Amino acid sequence: MRHRLIPVAERRLMHREYLSRVAVVSLCMLSAAVMLGVAALFPADTRARLADKAAVDSADRASRAAGSADLAAAETDLNASKSILAALSADADKPRLSDAVRAISVGHSPIMISSMSFARQGTSTLTISIDGIAPTRSDLLAWKGRLEALAPGATVELPIATLAKSTDVNFSIRLTANLK
Repeated sequence: MRHRLIPVAERRLMHREYLSRVAVVSLCMLSAAVMLGVAALFPADTRARLADKAAVDSADRASRAAGSADLAAAETDLNASKSILAALSADADKPRLSDAVRAISVGHSPIMISSMSFARQGTSTLTISIDGIAPTRSDLLAWKGRLEALAPGATVELPIATLAKSTDVNFSIRLTANLK
């Protein structure tokens, strides 16, 4: 029985009034939720602002109190950095191990490197052992020449037995360099 006793025009008015009341109640609930959310964030915002103000105030007090001591410490750090940079620039003309590895492993040679190991003997000698496969004996000898040119004064040892095959040559080269 759907309110058949109420005329159609009044039913429509009641329905419209019902929808408007539902909309008003929903908007009131939504505004209450927003207000509660803002109220919940307010203490955190206030705490953050007070902490920021305290940090700025303490930094101002510290800069006023220790101005000359901080300046002396900064000058000391700057002088230490200058000495480190001077030492590094003096070493700039010496070849680096990373340059040697890049020259050994990256190049336009058909040599396939299967393993590479580094061993330090004392403080002044570095030994690099390289194993791999060369397509031909002449490619291996040309690569050995490039290694010798890479580190003047270093010794490159290639066993003579390695050169017995003319193609698909398995090799083991030992490069010994003086670090000083």
